[in-house]
Amino acid sequence: MLALGAGCEESQSLGPMVSIGAAMDVTGSAASPNFQNAIKLAVADANKGFSQSSMAKYAGLQVNLIINDTKGLTGLAPQRALELRDQGVKGIIIQQAPTTLAANALNYDADPANDLHVPLVCPNCKLASLHNPAAVDADPAIQAAQRDPLHRLYLTEMNGQQDTDIRLLQIFGTKNGGDWNGDGKIKIGVYAGVGSTWDGFRARIKVDAPKVNVNALIEDQVQYPGDADISSYDFISDAKQLIDNQTGSTTDVYPDVIVVQGQQGFEAGITKAFRDLGAKIPIIHNPNFRSVLVLQTLADAANDEEGTSPPLVANTPSGATFMSEYTDSYFVSPESEDAQCYDAGMVLALAIVIAAEKNHLDDPLQVTGEQVLAALPLTSDKSPGTTLIGTGPEEFAKAVNLISAGLPIDYDGAGGPQDFDAVGGVKNLITRWKVVNQRFIEVAQYDCIASSTCPLK
Repeated sequence: MLALGAGCEESQSLGPMVSIGAAMDVTGSAASPNFQNAIKLAVADANKGFSQSSMAKYAGLQVNLIINDTKGLTGLAPQRALELRDQGVKGIIIQQAPTTLAANALNYDADPANDLHVPLVCPNCKLASLHNPAAVDADPAIQAAQRDPLHRLYLTEMNGQQDTDIRLLQIFGTKNGGDWNGDGKIKIGVYAGVGSTWDGFRARIKVDAPKVNVNALIEDQVQYPGDADISSYDFISDAKQLIDNQTGSTTDVYPDVIVVQGQQGFEAGITKAFRDLGAKIPIIHNPNFRSVLVLQTLADAANDEEGTSPPLVANTPSGATFMSEYTDSYFVSPESEDAQCYDAGMVLALAIVIAAEKNHLDDPLQVTGEQVLAALPLTSDKSPGTTLIGTGPEEFAKAVNLISAGLPIDYDGAGGPQDFDAVGGVKNLITRWKVVNQRFIEVAQYDCIASSTCPLK
């Protein structure tokens, strides 16, 4: 049964329930029904798995999903997270980096009454500053939220450090050493959001690009307000600033390439503005560009655009099962980062079972958010005798039986291994893609699982 609650809340409920929450954009610039559908599919698989397990205390258990709409407003995320906490959820999936930091800051501000006491799991957090002990921010709570010394935040997609490195490689390693327009100079434009959330990305480009080529100039003064209404936002003005031969107030050279870091609406909006102005400057996009919505918005103007993202699904049985289930359920193929959303739902459901068993609870409904947080690393347990667990209800049922028997499991996700490190991060593959005839074609793949240097596969 799908029930709509009052105001911003959407819940999915059946039988005796243990709840997980999602604070994400149901409306707003980053809204994606695909993300929601992927999490709902994970919940459905877990619920089928419970009913298929041989353990009586889990056979009737159901996971209830509560979705609270953050409406594209970063400042709304803390309120939505607190509402979910007060509704008794055992974990919260947060869609993207700005809202994740705003919510995680509740765990680090001066008011202990704001502490969430549940894990946060982000499937779409690509900031290099996440889990970085040297991250700096003017707001002490945001700085601590980025560093996350209490390990409240888990990621089902790798943070943005290696992704940024590969985009720099794409700039400097594929055409004239970065001098794409052949004027003897190298200039990179950066288009990202206003505020501390995006500062780490801009700073990383500004610091690392000259390391690759000492002569590289960076224009990073063009920033968009992350809460802007994309239907009326003036992307043309931003595009004009990016394509001119000015860096701040200094006249220099025209840019060779633009690097964009934004949600789907901003990726599409700035690209359309460039092409409407007749600009031929290449743009290097982030994973949010890789969506049907962007292709529908841009049509032929999307052709030849390039970017990076994780593979749509892992080239494994887990990836194949997710692809089949998702397509059968929603009659469309999954898009970029849908697999990571599914994995976020699955690791929380598995952690609920592990927490119940580790704390010897006869009734799994009594599990706490703190217990689920402690159990999350054990969803990818590498102990001797561990059993690899894939996607889908049959695999979930197998996991329930193994956990109940006191045996370790190692969840292998739809998007790749969910092997949480000591700070709650994971590693994944990164693909380079190009749009050809309005289709995303993968042209290279980098293995960040095998090595932090992400060698070309």
